[in-house]
Amino acid sequence: MKIYLWLIGLLWVGVLSAQKQEMEQLQLNMEKLVQLRLMLQQAKQGYQLLQNGYTAVRDAARGNYDLHKSYLDGLLQMHLLLSESQLTGFRYKRNTGTG
Repeated sequence: MKIYLWLIGLLWVGVLSAQKQEMEQLQLNMEKLVQLRLMLQQAKQGYQLLQNGYTAVRDAARGNYDLHKSYLDGLLQMHLLLSESQLTGFRYKRNTGTG
């Protein structure tokens, strides 16, 4: 009978030891999860920062392109207008503002 109690005691100690190890592993896994969530938040913030910077540069470049395109389109219109006026013999006179 003492042997049975002794064996049951050993098994109980083994079960408690296994539960303790599982609890320690669970605690480590929870800490890893918290760290991974933090890393994910930081990665998301970095991505958003990069995306905002890229968007700002893209918009600035697009605005610069549109500005130059408008200027060149205006020059082309003037060129076409002047070329057409030379074909028709019409001359533009510069307004000097002296009445």
